[in-house]
Amino acid sequence: MTNAECMMHHFTNDSGCPLCVAPVEDLNHLLRSALMVWAVVVKRDRLHHFLNMDCHEPWLAWLLVSLASISLDLVG
Repeated sequence: MTNAECMMHHFTNDSGCPLCVAPVEDLNHLLRSALMVWAVVVKRDRLHHFLNMDCHEPWLAWLLVSLASISLDLVG
């Protein structure tokens, strides 16, 4: 559960991300904005392209299409 969801359910008073101090830790932040996570998964030269892709599709479809469109250039 993200901090934004926890705040909606009155489990916390802070919706921010504890790792990068972003004001809101929601699903979009976790999947697109949390550079620390993606920097580990996506090669550095592809990271900017990956984070700026259009994501009007549901998040899982966006993730699968995004990973496929960068030819799975993963660090490994």
